[in-house]
Amino acid sequence: MSNKGKRNRTHLEMLRQEYQSLSSELPHILYPNDSESSSSLPPQKKHRSSLSELPFSSISSINEEELPKSNENIPDSVFLNNGDLPASTQILRGTNLSRFTQTIMDTMVEHATSRDSTQETESSRIVVPRFMNRVGFNALFRASQLKDDLLTCVQLLKDIPPSASRPEICSVLSEASNSLKEVGVLIEELEHSLQDWHSRYPDTSPIRIDNESTFLDPGKNYLIPTLIAYSLALSQQLFASASELSTNVTLQILRLYGTAIAALGGQPNFLQTCAIDTIPSQIGTVENRFNFGIETVIYAACPCCNYPYDPQSSLTSTNATYPTVCTNRSPPSSPPCNTPLLDQTGSPLKAYEYYPFLQWFAQFVAQPEIQQYAKAFCNEVQNNPIAPADKVHTWDGDIYRVLLGPDGKLFTDGGDEGHFLWHLHVDFFNSEGSTGRGKHQSTGLTSIRCVNLPYHLREDINNVYIPGFWRGPKEPSAVNAQLAPLLKPVISDFEKAYTCGIRCHGSPQLTNPTVPGNWCTFRSMIAGACLDLKAARLVLGLLDITSHHICSTCNIFHKDSLLRTDYENWSPANDKFLWEGMQKWREAQTDKEREIVENYYGTRCSAMEILEYFKFSSQVISDPMHAFYHRIVHTYFRNALCLTTLSPNIPSPYPSNIAFYYDFSHPPRPNPIEISRACTSQEYLAYLEWHDLTGDDNQIRWSRIEDWLVPSIENNT
Repeated sequence: MSNKGKRNRTHLEMLRQEYQSLSSELPHILYPNDSESSSSLPPQKKHRSSLSELPFSSISSINEEELPKSNENIPDSVFLNNGDLPASTQILRGTNLSRFTQTIMDTMVEHATSRDSTQETESSRIVVPRFMNRVGFNALFRASQLKDDLLTCVQLLKDIPPSASRPEICSVLSEASNSLKEVGVLIEELEHSLQDWHSRYPDTSPIRIDNESTFLDPGKNYLIPTLIAYSLALSQQLFASASELSTNVTLQILRLYGTAIAALGGQPNFLQTCAIDTIPSQIGTVENRFNFGIETVIYAACPCCNYPYDPQSSLTSTNATYPTVCTNRSPPSSPPCNTPLLDQTGSPLKAYEYYPFLQWFAQFVAQPEIQQYAKAFCNEVQNNPIAPADKVHTWDGDIYRVLLGPDGKLFTDGGDEGHFLWHLHVDFFNSEGSTGRGKHQSTGLTSIRCVNLPYHLREDINNVYIPGFWRGPKEPSAVNAQLAPLLKPVISDFEKAYTCGIRCHGSPQLTNPTVPGNWCTFRSMIAGACLDLKAARLVLGLLDITSHHICSTCNIFHKDSLLRTDYENWSPANDKFLWEGMQKWREAQTDKEREIVENYYGTRCSAMEILEYFKFSSQVISDPMHAFYHRIVHTYFRNALCLTTLSPNIPSPYPSNIAFYYDFSHPPRPNPIEISRACTSQEYLAYLEWHDLTGDDNQIRWSRIEDWLVPSIENNT
């Protein structure tokens, strides 16, 4: 049969046909029991000839007692009342197709609900999951076909014969341009619609990641000579810290060597050719074949303010795009940064490569016995509800007996789920060496270790999660809290792993490491942040240790308290006070307002705000190397015992002639205040509670406050 005179259908025509044929699918979605007993439906609902005859106007009320609980499945069958869609949706034309897409989605969602006649609240709306999932799936499936249709259109344009007349070519080009515009409008509306739906109905179900390929034996389908070449290149990279260039050269030399050996006996046979051809020239190919690599997300970081911009992708393109200039404002009232982000090729001038935690965890838990170690750790905490006085094992810590999960129970009480606890570590180092007069280029590193594992496995580099590196030459500025947006991707992933969870194959048995474990839901939680004093202030968004806010764990305040030893009078810090200060600092519009907040609260903003369970007073751990070795040990052995390299004939210090000394009372530590607007320094000072003042002094202080503070607050509010 000849195809002359026919043309391929455009995607818009396919959409029209699919919408009209949707009438035969929706009754099965709304009435799943129709296949079993068609007589159970009213006669007017059995057969629908057009989309406009579908009854979407309303749904009969459902008895609340018959509805399942929030964690149960909602019944598939829903009984509808008579009603029709708006008449404007009956005519499917190219001009109103995009409006029809939005109308049909809004109408189905609006009427696929059960509402109380007296209350119009979000809690009284019950969306039919099966109905919405099917419609959403069809919409996403059609969107995924747009790219293929566009590629087909490009190919058709390439296949236009040169013998075609000018009017014919212009007609085809005009039709293709119009179709492209309509498709672009449809894609844009679909993107906005999906974003709106995700914001109104966030998905709290576990994130499903298929890690079955991780359990496969990577060397099963390769010949022995090929595996030897892989092993040489990988061992050179792992054990000798060889660069990517040197390992690539090793692979190419091995391939050349294999070709020369095979040619000694004449023409290489089939197996020899296969063994040589499967040796790649890039070490990255070997890593991918052995499932070593994780697809990274490359952010474009501003060279000036270090603000990261995530890659933007389109449904019609796989290439990531970034803004051309930085639009960050810090503080919000300041002008934008306007620093160029891209080079001439469109690549970021300063990139931050992030390794997603969710994908890394799916490979991490695929190792033998990992899930069993996590379960054993949680069982030890559950079996000993009171922490022992002598700390021997990691699970003896008090913190693991107070951390709560998203369900309100102890996090270690996971039931059938696998719960993992982690320690966060952040530090900066000089990548050019630590010489006094050498180059200085500060590079940042984040590493996260699993507390559930024994120490020898916890510190194994294969079990240490490294989200990424921050290139120098300087550290992110603490004054503008530049580290907060850089830590946001990894902290956001941990927030998802805590609230939603990750569903993937569990750990295999040690005897059968290639057999995937059962599907299981895993949750992760940052139990603590192990940092030195300087990094702790930078990561947690607190002022430097040299400020009056000298401690985030206890309520000690002011630099004059550095030599205090009455630890029995110290109480834990107020976490609510720190959270309040971070929120006010983030909402401050000017540098002056931020400075006032810093002086009163001692805070800036931090990425740890994403984790609602994180407590600064109990989950910040001093780094033992810096706190014990560099401070306590050095102070005792070098200063107290005078074991230094200095000359023993040190002249005595100049005597201090203090005329008089008065033991002034330390100012009180600031407390949380419920003020929505920005305050001045004097107003914040008035909220300090001076408990050591006498009655007369306190009366004078309050009279001054009533004279100027109360009128100013009344006038500003």
